[in-house]
Amino acid sequence: MKILMKSEKTKKWNETTLENFNSAVEITRDIIIEMNITDRNAEEYEKGYALGLLKSGRIIDTPVMLFKLGEDRDTNKCPKCDNLYIGMGALSRRDNKTNICPDCGMREAIEDIQKFNK
Repeated sequence: MKILMKSEKTKKWNETTLENFNSAVEITRDIIIEMNITDRNAEEYEKGYALGLLKSGRIIDTPVMLFKLGEDRDTNKCPKCDNLYIGMGALSRRDNKTNICPDCGMREAIEDIQKFNK
């Protein structure tokens, strides 16, 4: 897994370590809790939870850096939502050809269930 970070200073994505990511996430969580910042959810900055968000394609925003999953052989990009995901995704129910991320696959399944129940 390749983790990339971008600082305000460099404005460029550079590879970083998991330890650096975890440290930035932990510091951010502590700042949110200490300063009682209400527009950010401190739970999203718990170490395991933040890593899960990163793996699902989210960009993690800390006060001084952004983190995202880097493109590598295990990383795929969903054509529906443009999020990155690792491993096997889902086959779109719309055309039975396109590979999409697990979240979009679940969304399509729920939409179909809702249509069926009407």
